[in-house]
Amino acid sequence: MQVMKRAGTCAIAVLILGFLSAPAPAGAAADNVVALKGGSGRGESSVVPPKFVHREKPIYPIKAQRAKKGGTVVVEVWIDTDGSIISAKVIKAAGWGFSEAALRAAKNSVFTPGLINGRPAKAKIKIPYKFVYEQMGK
Repeated sequence: MQVMKRAGTCAIAVLILGFLSAPAPAGAAADNVVALKGGSGRGESSVVPPKFVHREKPIYPIKAQRAKKGGTVVVEVWIDTDGSIISAKVIKAAGWGFSEAALRAAKNSVFTPGLINGRPAKAKIKIPYKFVYEQMGK
């Protein structure tokens, strides 16, 4: 019997200093440039979400693998103006060790900072991690 596991399928929703962009479609890159009106009332602001420099993949938990379980975890990460992680927390848990694996992966990822009008800005992103158990062959 061959077992295939996928972990870390990821799309990102971004909040940068009060600007909210729509969640990126599944599989979309985190480097989309989004132009939004709002905030200062001075016209359009160019908002660039943080980008992954290194996207750590979560490790599929052994107990979930043995139980043939899957799940989705959402981790909220605050990123500072230098791209460093200020904080990370699970906002949607899945049990079976998935939350711990997703949080560890998020904390070990590396980002560029978000930008507003070309200037670094603190940003909050939500990263969903989808763990899928797939059994291949019998």
